[in-house]
Amino acid sequence: MGNPKPICYCSQCQPGIERSTRTARTHLEGDRQRLEKSRDAHKQHQQHGQETETLLNLITFLNSCIKKTEDAINLVRTDKDDNDLGAYETVGGAHFSGDQHDDDIPDDDLSRIEPILTWNQTGGALALNIATEEGEDGELLPDIEIVGFDTESDSDEEQEPGSPIPEEDKDADTNGQGPESPPTDLGSTFFDRPQCVLDIERDLLGDYVPPAEPPDTPFVQEPLSKPEMLSLKHYVAWRKSNGTVRAYNEHRAVLQDATGEEILSLYLVRKLARRIARLEPQVFDMCPKSCIAYTGAYSGLKRCPYVHQKSKKKCDTPRYKKTRSGKLVPRAQFKVLPVAASIQALYANKESSTLLRHRDRSLKAVMGLLEQAKEMATSLDDCKQYSDFADSSIHRLQYSEMDLFQDPRDIAFALSTDGAQLTMKKQSNTWIMILILMNLPPELRSQSRHVIVCFATPGPNSPGDIESFMRPLFEEFARLAAGVWIWDSLDAAYFFHRSYTVMVLGDMLGSAKMNGMSGHSAVRGDRFTEVEGARSSTQSGAKAQYYPSSPPSNATYNPARPPTYDLTNLPRRNQAEYWRTLTSIHNAGSKRALAVISKNTGVARIPLCVASPAFLHPSYFPLDPFHLFYENCMPFIWDTWATGSKPGERVHVPAAKISKLGELVGKAYKTLPPAFCGTIRDPALKRQSQYKAYEWMALLHWYILPIGLEVEFDFLLLDNFSYFVHAVETAMTVQSHSRETLAALQETINTFLQQYETLYVGTDPTKILRCRLCIFQLVHVPIHISWYGSIRNGSQATVEREIGHAEHQIHSKAHPFANLENILIEKETIRLLQLYIPGLSSSWGKERTFAAPLPYRDMKLIQSLRINQADIPGLETHFHAIRTLFGMQATRNLVAKHDLRRFGKLQMSKHTLRSRVSEVHAGRGLDAYNLLRDYRWFEIRTELTRNRPEIVEHQFAEAVAFYALSYLGQEKKVVVYRPLEQVHSPLRTVIRGKWPSGSEEEFFAMDVSCISNLIGIWEADKERSGNVYVLRKHPGLEMLELTQCGLPDTMEKDRDDNDE
Repeated sequence: MGNPKPICYCSQCQPGIERSTRTARTHLEGDRQRLEKSRDAHKQHQQHGQETETLLNLITFLNSCIKKTEDAINLVRTDKDDNDLGAYETVGGAHFSGDQHDDDIPDDDLSRIEPILTWNQTGGALALNIATEEGEDGELLPDIEIVGFDTESDSDEEQEPGSPIPEEDKDADTNGQGPESPPTDLGSTFFDRPQCVLDIERDLLGDYVPPAEPPDTPFVQEPLSKPEMLSLKHYVAWRKSNGTVRAYNEHRAVLQDATGEEILSLYLVRKLARRIARLEPQVFDMCPKSCIAYTGAYSGLKRCPYVHQKSKKKCDTPRYKKTRSGKLVPRAQFKVLPVAASIQALYANKESSTLLRHRDRSLKAVMGLLEQAKEMATSLDDCKQYSDFADSSIHRLQYSEMDLFQDPRDIAFALSTDGAQLTMKKQSNTWIMILILMNLPPELRSQSRHVIVCFATPGPNSPGDIESFMRPLFEEFARLAAGVWIWDSLDAAYFFHRSYTVMVLGDMLGSAKMNGMSGHSAVRGDRFTEVEGARSSTQSGAKAQYYPSSPPSNATYNPARPPTYDLTNLPRRNQAEYWRTLTSIHNAGSKRALAVISKNTGVARIPLCVASPAFLHPSYFPLDPFHLFYENCMPFIWDTWATGSKPGERVHVPAAKISKLGELVGKAYKTLPPAFCGTIRDPALKRQSQYKAYEWMALLHWYILPIGLEVEFDFLLLDNFSYFVHAVETAMTVQSHSRETLAALQETINTFLQQYETLYVGTDPTKILRCRLCIFQLVHVPIHISWYGSIRNGSQATVEREIGHAEHQIHSKAHPFANLENILIEKETIRLLQLYIPGLSSSWGKERTFAAPLPYRDMKLIQSLRINQADIPGLETHFHAIRTLFGMQATRNLVAKHDLRRFGKLQMSKHTLRSRVSEVHAGRGLDAYNLLRDYRWFEIRTELTRNRPEIVEHQFAEAVAFYALSYLGQEKKVVVYRPLEQVHSPLRTVIRGKWPSGSEEEFFAMDVSCISNLIGIWEADKERSGNVYVLRKHPGLEMLELTQCGLPDTMEKDRDDNDE
């Protein structure tokens, strides 16, 4: 037995390798020297006003490495006399301290990682040198953590003085890359993927070699006869209306009689449509229990090898069954739709081919501004604006440093996945995979007609190994990244095209299935930082899964955890360290070794996603703002107030106040425009009855702060909550962000988190459990905006909308999966048909999810209301306001002289604004639902009223009536309104005022072009305060379809048509 060796935790031996004491001391001294150099560089950057965050991260990391290595050396010195080697265990060539895992890794954690051993059979070595050179901007690459160190041999053999230098060391020294000389290549390990990742990419690519030359013949669309064209139009209309087979046949007979042409049967038209769309689904075998798909390593198996986590039992279901004739057939299969077919259709259409160049045009505009700033020696920060993927720091990095997207027609995909239950039956789970085209303008890309559906797992359970289902898709991604020839209709020629997946979207649980991390319940459950979880109990088995920044009694409850984490300087994960961890996972030789790595790093396995050339860690799996804000944080905060706290705590809201707030919310629908969302239910009564995301949005943005102020919630509690609301509204609003606005947003979030910890935890360590991961992850919102231009780009709303569309079209409750598969295949077929044959439907880009506002001159007055002679005396106050607007004499007859006409509503771009007089006539053409809702309040475009002193302070108003009149030869459209007075903000994001007091109302008039937006209001009891709170339509609702907002598919348009 030799002397014990310490675990070296230096910067290049992370997460820990056993070294001789001499080597460990050498590495320790090297880290000390690097630390001094980093501190000097930090001071210089501070003096010159340069970016210092990355250097601070590097200093923190080096301090941690030095401390751990010093402790390990001292520990070996203490134990040397006992010659105790039992404290160390060798695994897979690397060595880890036994006390890190012998007792702390439960068996279920070991069983969880068993299926990933098959992924760790290929691989190679990872170069350990990481540079910290500056990018072209004169700073470290924007917002991407690049932390690294120099190269040194992995060998534990110590060189004797005067011994010859190995040849590889000579070469390194000759090139100026000695032990203390950092390499000058920025991408030495940050961008250079390890061998294990390259092997996965090679395995996915298979035998595919991109053709050197394009096809010899041009891309030609086959001609269609008149009967074929009529059949396809009928087919498209039938499918879009979600018709039945009987409906198709009956309408087919009618169309045949009307045109005299032979309309194809449903079978034949489907066959024709599939041929024109060039869409041929691939079919793969799968376990009938949804455990695995027989792809990749599973492709040759005849029984399902999956081990279920709960039962710890192997599935062992046979792959095949025998028919009566003795033939073996698969028990279950699923279909995958080819992505290349969609790409070809997109470029075969001139309109969509133009739209797909939006990403490149926006990127080039940003890069041009940065170049101008360099030439003019101005600050680059002034030019950096983040609004969408095209101008994000990630995409600029992919273009300028990773050499991707060099052709303007290269496509960036976001892969989005989510699960759903198709029926109320327990075993009806499915997972849908879609692709979002990041090349398109943001107002188009989330539209259903522009989303590519790849496949849906056909249940009955959620997939066990989801990557086995996704492998065919990733194989095609590998081919698309290598390059394919595509016909571009704009250039009338083939071009060599590449596509890359740039992000994978999912909620916390869905993302965990894809990202290979240890999961939110692990010690390092935050996938963006190295922050360790904390325990709220000292009992055996208590999990470290909470994230306070400064937990009380830390030495007792979490002795191994740092006492404090600085929210302004968190230890972020970075690509170079991630590559190193993947190599360690690849080289691990046992389940226990994998468990140790998983616990120490938060990385459990090597995911297929790393094969994408555009992969960047940790940004590749962004936060989903909808789940984070509205389905995780908001419900948890509410539950803490109502049931998760005790009387006497500051965060506890008494049951009487909770009930009162819920009662007022339940009644508030009357003054909430129906165009916003459906009815908001009483959360005190309906919290456990599947409270919807849009209802949590309403509480967060509209009701908790105003009603909380009126029913006198604890003010500090409301003030802290207002920081949260402000952060969410800032992040979700469609706008450009600068470095300054992101810094202000970060300060808002940090303030919320610090105050939250003081209020909700205080000095009681058992309340650390209130610091859930979802609350802590708010700290990452600003950097996500800089990564991808908008936090909205990480949203799951698009895939959830696709799931909703599919669910509504399912006719068969007995066989929902087969029905769903046919629906999705036909949806994709029709989408491609419309690209190849635009005449089958409206223009490809005409329908918009985010409709651009109509020009103000095109605002339309509707619901004409006759002005009878008997009405005139009662309308004199209206006429007075109109005369004042145009400077007319008080006695002028508007009806006779100016053809004055009265209207009840104003039709705007996406909404309709009603007036008070409209509600007097509300019985005409309106259904009972609309009678319950008022929508006569609006926001004023104050920039257009500055030249009118009498109304310059008006910001919000109630529409009393609309009028049209002729004045100086022009048609004028005006609104008569009552302004909201005393407008102020008692809390950030809260706007309140009062209606004018007095026995007689005073009205004003303005041109309808001064109307900005429709708003709702919530009005407190006059006996209490009479305060009126303004409710703006929050931006999150814009990303949901009507049914997700609690509304019918076509609500307002049909009603307004009846009013004209």
